[in-house]
Amino acid sequence: MSAAEVARAESAQWAFIADLAVVVTQGDDVVPTELTTTGFDPSHDLDRRTESWAHSLPDHTLASLSRFAAGLATAEADAWDDEDPSVATRALSDRRFLLGDRIVHWAIPWLISLGVAEPASGPETLAVVERLLDLGDRHRPATALTRSEGLFPPGCDSIGEIPSSLDV
Repeated sequence: MSAAEVARAESAQWAFIADLAVVVTQGDDVVPTELTTTGFDPSHDLDRRTESWAHSLPDHTLASLSRFAAGLATAEADAWDDEDPSVATRALSDRRFLLGDRIVHWAIPWLISLGVAEPASGPETLAVVERLLDLGDRHRPATALTRSEGLFPPGCDSIGEIPSSLDV
């Protein structure tokens, strides 16, 4: 799969999340935003980040943020097709930041509590959580850990084998 195809597939994931976010939040009394769930108002940060893409968020709900992320993924795909790596990597970077710093930390706990409080929306809520976690896994800087990070075999340190004269 090319980078453009991967970005287009991710755009579809974000569109799916946006659509389901609208469905699962229809009957909820609390608007699902970072401000209402954590008390932090991300307005200035989000406005600054969306301005550079000539986009304006209607609100800071999960659905709106997901639509913006879908747009960033599409912009990345188009930039790869146009052989413009600076725009493509900027779109990827902004999407990674949006997911990691503006969505995951409040949306997943909020969705889980919503799924518990409203069992009828449980399957849709779980689907959104699973998609967000999957996207988060793909956007981690180290996507495949070897399980040996920071661990060294006996007789070795971070540089290599410890000379036997230093063994205790």
